[in-house]
Amino acid sequence: YEKSITANIGLMYPSDYGYGVDFTKCTKEPYNFNTDTNCKSNDYLFKGEFTWLLSPKASNSDFAFNVSSSGFVGSASVYGSSAVQPVLFLLSEQAIRDEHTGDSSDPIRLQ
Repeated sequence: YEKSITANIGLMYPSDYGYGVDFTKCTKEPYNFNTDTNCKSNDYLFKGEFTWLLSPKASNSDFAFNVSSSGFVGSASVYGSSAVQPVLFLLSEQAIRDEHTGDSSDPIRLQ
């Protein structure tokens, strides 16, 4: 039987971006991914555009962490508009059935 679940999806944390890299091809910290093409080109979460991350900057509440278009993890003022990249957490026993596009008319299904 098929089960449908509506779950929360949110912005990724800086650590999510760091864990998205292939560690056999990149040994740098996420804030240095922009200095090594092997890092950002082997991080499945890097999309090549400015993306907000979930964590606010502790020392200034008007700033939040982000991934720049060059792959750098930094912080910027939250005023203005920029891209967001929603993510969800899957348990190891779950899989994505990739024959779906993810559009509203053809949602991605987990199994």
